[in-house]
Amino acid sequence: MVGNEPRRVIIGSQNTEFATKLKKFVEQHEYKVSDIVVMAEHLIEAIEMSYINDEPIYALIITTDLSYKLNDKRLEFLSDCLLTIRSRHSDIKFAVLSNESEGHPFLSELVGIGIYNIFVKASTNNSIDVRELIRSFEFPKEFAEVSKYREYNKDILWRKIDRGASELTLKSERVYHTAKNESQKEEAVTQTDVQAPKCEKQNNQISKEEKKRPERELIIDDEMEDFQIPFPSVKEKIVVKDRIIGSVVVGITGVYSGVGVTHTSVAMASFLARQGNSVALVECNESSDFKYLELAHEGIKNDDVSVGTKSFKIAGVNYYKSDVYEIDLISLLSSEYTFIILDLGFYDTTKFFEEFLRSDIQIVVGSGIEWKQRHLERFLSSTNGYEQQKKWNIVLPLTDGQAIADVKRNLKVGNVFKLPYQPDPFEEDIETEETLENILSTVKVLTKIKKSKSLIKLIIGCSVFLIVLLISILLIKI
Repeated sequence: MVGNEPRRVIIGSQNTEFATKLKKFVEQHEYKVSDIVVMAEHLIEAIEMSYINDEPIYALIITTDLSYKLNDKRLEFLSDCLLTIRSRHSDIKFAVLSNESEGHPFLSELVGIGIYNIFVKASTNNSIDVRELIRSFEFPKEFAEVSKYREYNKDILWRKIDRGASELTLKSERVYHTAKNESQKEEAVTQTDVQAPKCEKQNNQISKEEKKRPERELIIDDEMEDFQIPFPSVKEKIVVKDRIIGSVVVGITGVYSGVGVTHTSVAMASFLARQGNSVALVECNESSDFKYLELAHEGIKNDDVSVGTKSFKIAGVNYYKSDVYEIDLISLLSSEYTFIILDLGFYDTTKFFEEFLRSDIQIVVGSGIEWKQRHLERFLSSTNGYEQQKKWNIVLPLTDGQAIADVKRNLKVGNVFKLPYQPDPFEEDIETEETLENILSTVKVLTKIKKSKSLIKLIIGCSVFLIVLLISILLIKI
């Protein structure tokens, strides 16, 4: 820090109530909280922007709920983020408040990358001492205090390959011009030139620095109680019928380009809209098919024309185009949509395959033609490591019952559906709708729709019976 430059702190937590309260305490100790980040993806960006603006960050306070995205807990990704920050800006101080207890692999990785200021939520104490937290910036915890976290429970689901945290690749490398002395500039050049430093070297460097630091003193202060705040906890999500309340996300991807993902997506969206649902269909691929779909709907023959809209509406479905719309599922999920359908196109080229894995309903479009089944087999083989594979619904357009049986037998998959021939996916087709309804019912989200349709069928049946009965009575009287 130069002169009277403020010591800037970034707080990363999805619990904004906790973060706001923590900010108040931190700024009482002559620190400046420059930002509160609520998603791990934005953490690195916030830090890089601070350095671009010549406002270096002094310390980070992170809570492990920052790893959540929708209902997915991504502690491995958070660990990678922290390693990336530590490698690029080794002078930043870290403090991590963890809801994960001793024995979790995440804590082991923190120690491995040289982050020792770890505060674990205790079963007997549900509060954190802010003074102790802030003091750890100047007097970090010793390795001996956190070495116990290196041992972890191998039964906890973690990385597929136990290689530890790895640095994330940033889109661009920037040179930051900050007020530093010559030795600091040399250190910055070294950090830029040397990529992915080994954890062992980091730990050795940290150990040497720790020897120079004064020993941490035991704090005894009667006013300490004024600085106790509840430990941040992850807010529980309300679950009904095995899914998070709110929008149902349907992810649709294909095993090769042109297999019929967009056709299936439009058919699904149109079907749901006809049932009275509020539906959004998002183009999560680079085909620009939605652009041409809008032009055709508007009666514009010139494909070079750009109408400049982000979205458009056809038959009750809101279509979001990929060429101008950067997908933001959090904003969409907070909207009033009952169903959000993701048209991901070819799985190997989409940038949003992770969103497919997080979807409530996951549909894979393949081909039942014998000589094209190899694409489905290759897809299943390349994604064999994903736990979600067991709940995938395989859809085979323009096929027969024999092809369905062959795919189930040869590829050993469960949910395989035949999608009938339907030249216009916007039009109602009884056979297609039965197939789509069966797919959606695999996760019990269409209970209301099925009940209403059953009720309609019952009413129609009863009406027909009464009419026949009345006609019979009239005939008898005649």
